[in-house]
Order: sequence, then structure tokens, then C-alpha cells
Amino acid sequence: MLLLALLPGGCRRAKATDPCVTTCKLRAIERGCGHPERCDDACAKLRSATACARELGGFRDCFLNEPSDHWECGNDGLPQVRHLYCESQQDTVLGCLERSGGKL
Repeated sequence: MLLLALLPGGCRRAKATDPCVTTCKLRAIERGCGHPERCDDACAKLRSATACARELGGFRDCFLNEPSDHWECGNDGLPQVRHLYCESQQDTVLGCLERSGGKL
């Protein structure tokens, strides 16, 4: 979830069965990442996007399907998909952020 650290704050609460939160927390525990409690906020940021919602949706759909061994811990203590996986989706999000001036 490399891109999650780039996203501005979102305040919507996650649904109890939000697959983003579930996957994030599971991967954080599996990979030994330091801050699984930050998954709720990180996934809320994805859900609250407007300008890049389509691109972020594609990225989310990709990372939700990646197995545990395709993940690593980011410097922020959150799990992230390794660079070799979901690469085109991450590039699409970064392109959108550039076009929108950093607005999601």
C-alpha cells in the first residue's frame, strides 16, 4: 500500500467488513509491520477519494488479490505491495495525482 502514505486525510469510518481494512490488518500481522492500527485511516483515505477514485479503485482491486509474499512493510509501519506487483495500477494513480495537482 505504498500509495497510502501519499494520500491526504480521510475521516469516513470503515465498515466492519471492509476488505481493504481486513487485508491491510492481516498483511500487517503476517509481515510483522509496526502499525496495523493505522489500516482503518489508510483505507478511509482510499474510500474518500474523488478526483482519482477510478484509479485508486483499480489499485485497490489489484492489491486485495495479492498474496502475503507479495507484500512488505513500509517505512510508515503499514503493509504495502512490493514494487513488482500492481505496478501499472500504482503508475496510473501517480499519473492521476500529477494531473490533479495532488488531489484525490
